[in-house]
Amino acid sequence: MEKYDSLATAIIRNVGGAGNVNKVIHCVTRLRFYLKDPSMANTGALMKLDKVAGAVYNELLRQYQVVIGPRVADVYDVVVDQLGGWGDGP
Repeated sequence: MEKYDSLATAIIRNVGGAGNVNKVIHCVTRLRFYLKDPSMANTGALMKLDKVAGAVYNELLRQYQVVIGPRVADVYDVVVDQLGGWGDGP
């Protein structure tokens, strides 16, 4: 999925970098990050990325969610590859 390499890199950078990610999963439309420090995420920068429809921290679930849409599984695979396999799937 080379076409998502730069997007995945930008998402990881803007959630605070790989060192800030404990785990990432996804649902039908969103990447759901469990972050060590959610305050390190740059929501404004994420919202400006092409193919990102939104970004929000869900306090109740303790997840930082990045809305991708129907291609979320493809982006997820690239994010997990770049993180070195820190995901658990949907």
